Amino acid sequence: MMFIGEDMVLGYSVDEIWLRNLAKKFGYIGDPNPAYLALYQEERHSELMQHHELEGTMALGRRIIEKVKIRGLRILPVYIFNCHSCMYWSLPFSMHPEGRSAKKTARLEFFKTVICEEDEPQWWASTDGDAPRAVRHMSEPREDRWRLTLQSLPGWDEESGDLLRVEDVPIIRDEDGMMIEPPPFLRKRAKRASESDSETVRPSLPAELSPHLSTEQVCESDVETLRLSSPDASETGDCDMENREAETDSVEHSDVH
Repeated sequence: MMFIGEDMVLGYSVDEIWLRNLAKKFGYIGDPNPAYLALYQEERHSELMQHHELEGTMALGRRIIEKVKIRGLRILPVYIFNCHSCMYWSLPFSMHPEGRSAKKTARLEFFKTVICEEDEPQWWASTDGDAPRAVRHMSEPREDRWRLTLQSLPGWDEESGDLLRVEDVPIIRDEDGMMIEPPPFLRKRAKRASESDSETVRPSLPAELSPHLSTEQVCESDVETLRLSSPDASETGDCDMENREAETDSVEHSDVH
């Protein structure tokens, strides 16, 4: 039996590129308002847009978590090499296949369908602890992991923590010195990205995950996915996350990725 440290997480890598593309399609990421961008020097516009895309991507991730009804499911950063990280769907330890109930298995299978996964969840090292030995001395990440990250996009600034934030709009005053309400960052309605904008072959999420689009507005190729339904919400109480410490005493695993 192997002890599971606090820095270990169970789950799946987030395909950040797929999630970003869906966020564009469903209106979480939209077109910036030229009046807002005019408040900044042109060279800062890409920073604002990157922050907006990151926030929109995470917002859709939170929406997925809300809909799949797995209590304790979170998105956390994990190591992929050296000091670099990627997003990870972190499941409660009760979703480990050993000892998992039938109801929890059904809920996990629904979640796997949504994120297009087929395998059992895997263990990974979160950034709460030190980088594991397997990645500590890597100069480059594994290609299959790296290409899922937003950092792999051309022109993406890896130092995103220092970017201008959309909410940090400068104070605007009129000729009398009175504060003026700044223009919104986005146009009045986020424009749905065309199908040609999507760089993914994965199916779209069920329509209820979209803040703007109705079932009728989703393309015909998504019909099969729209038939997905979460397990009965009345069973939610059976999916509560057990005490983490108690679970670590009973879960065995042989491979840490």
